[in-house]
Amino acid sequence: MFHSKLKNYFKEWESHGRTGLSKSKNIELVIKRNQIKKPIYIGDTPGDLKAANEVSIDFLYASYGFQTFDFNPYIASFYEVSRFFCHTPYARLVERYNRRKEYG
Repeated sequence: MFHSKLKNYFKEWESHGRTGLSKSKNIELVIKRNQIKKPIYIGDTPGDLKAANEVSIDFLYASYGFQTFDFNPYIASFYEVSRFFCHTPYARLVERYNRRKEYG
């Protein structure tokens, strides 16, 4: 996140450098701290996919990242994240979340 200068776009993250824990354990920490009900891990390596599978969460492959491998669904740029969530079944989850925030 620091390498790509995307840090300011995220409210929360965790890393091995901060906790000494595995990627999957760090994912679990972030999920628990933020009480995330339907997490999706966006990653760019087979190790990211493995970590998402270890904690039984959905995975979205960022094909513009560090490693290339065959996986679907994928996004080809950071800017496609919002499009993915607005034009897939996840759009309903985003709509429900936004309504809940709007109406308390």
